[in-house]
Amino acid sequence: MNIPVQCMQAEGEFSVPGTRHTVNSHLVRQAIGRLPIRERREIFDCFAAETAPTEELAEALRQLVVEVAEESRERNAP
Repeated sequence: MNIPVQCMQAEGEFSVPGTRHTVNSHLVRQAIGRLPIRERREIFDCFAAETAPTEELAEALRQLVVEVAEESRERNAP
């Protein structure tokens, strides 16, 4: 599972492979904040270098993005 860094744009919504919903940068930032410090630094290094994260790190981030998105949808559900 590879999340291209260009998909982690600062604005707008985008899809995360393996999900059926779009997410926005706010949700991604929340997910990144849940990563352990070492992995969070690796993600920021990838963003700065405009390279893709490792498969393992991308999968960890994808799972957290899905978790955060689902929590947000549950909070906002009528």
